[in-house]
Amino acid sequence: MGMDIVLKIDNRMKGFLGKFQESSNIAMVRTLNTQAALTRKDAIKNVKADFTIRNNFTTRQIQFEKATETRNTTLAYRAESRVGATKKAGYMKLQEEGGKKRNKAGSGNISIGRRAARGGSTGNVIQNKYHLRNITRWDFAWGGYTQFHKSKKAKHVALAAAAFKNKKLILAKNRILEVTAFKASGRKPRIKTRVLYTVEHKNVMVKSNPWLEPATRKPAVDGPNIYKHALKKLFKEGKIV
Repeated sequence: MGMDIVLKIDNRMKGFLGKFQESSNIAMVRTLNTQAALTRKDAIKNVKADFTIRNNFTTRQIQFEKATETRNTTLAYRAESRVGATKKAGYMKLQEEGGKKRNKAGSGNISIGRRAARGGSTGNVIQNKYHLRNITRWDFAWGGYTQFHKSKKAKHVALAAAAFKNKKLILAKNRILEVTAFKASGRKPRIKTRVLYTVEHKNVMVKSNPWLEPATRKPAVDGPNIYKHALKKLFKEGKIV
């Protein structure tokens, strides 16, 4: 797994002596596996409640590994089950523990306001032109518009003018800009821009938002009752005489 929590036998279940020892060993391991299944169930609930997920991919990656049933006391006492997320959902470890996240190439943080990106209403979906994945090199105004200008300032003005006229974007210092207004007025043209995306490779601090550890709490408290139920089931199965 990409990250997991290991569940072990509760000491309160150990020390069952006499002829019922082997049955107790089986009940202990079954209790462990039941706790693992309940932890997984609660972990999925936590993820659905605390995170925005678009499909079932993440929740499908939350799995548990069963401990093997055994009558051997030594092996039963060492039994472990694991609950966590697979390597495919390794990003959930960062959510659980918190830490630094580095933006990947081609990723970006949208800077435009929610309302503006949705055509003036937060109830609308984000317009296609503002999705980073839909922006290609053909959507940008490049240096060809500035080749006849010598000064740096003149080049910037020419690029802004071309971007505004042709409804193109500008890539400047790892930021994607949109020119919202351009008016030539003598030597001081009026230019208004807004940042659509920042695409810098910066480390972003992710605050810890535990979803797995809290899921272990109730199954741990319920352990003795689960153990008693497992013994009763073994009795009904005729494995305890």
